[in-house]
Amino acid sequence: MDNLNQQIQSKLALEIAQLSLDKATLQAQVEQLQQQNAELQQQLEEATAPEETEKGE
Repeated sequence: MDNLNQQIQSKLALEIAQLSLDKATLQAQVEQLQQQNAELQQQLEEATAPEETEKGE
């Protein structure tokens, strides 16, 4: 019975480690996508902003 418990604990520990790695990977991807989103939002704002030279004429 002890051996079975040890096997279960080992499998659970590996599963937890894998889930932690998956979570860290997803968090890094979220941060990267948020950065890309901010850059694209800035580009969109610049592309759709009215031209300053047209206002002065």
